[in-house]
Amino acid sequence: MFARKFAGLSGPAIKPLALANVYRVAQKVTIPIIASGGIASGEDAVEFLLAGARLIEIGTMAFVKPRLAVEVVDTLERYFGNEQPRRLD
Repeated sequence: MFARKFAGLSGPAIKPLALANVYRVAQKVTIPIIASGGIASGEDAVEFLLAGARLIEIGTMAFVKPRLAVEVVDTLERYFGNEQPRRLD
């Protein structure tokens, strides 16, 4: 039994919910959004940025794939080049 009533959920399992929430919140606020939750590849990072995040955070998968940050940077450079990502409005 857990000492607390709720346990955490992280990694790729949370991505669909996190991505949907970033998109919803980005439609309502003008402050920068930092996305986290299920970023396991460079493509995941691109999706979060297109959904409206200004920054991303890699959590659980950094332990599974220690070079993930390098992969994400490489993918972002290929995808966006020197351009700022545009939101999916």
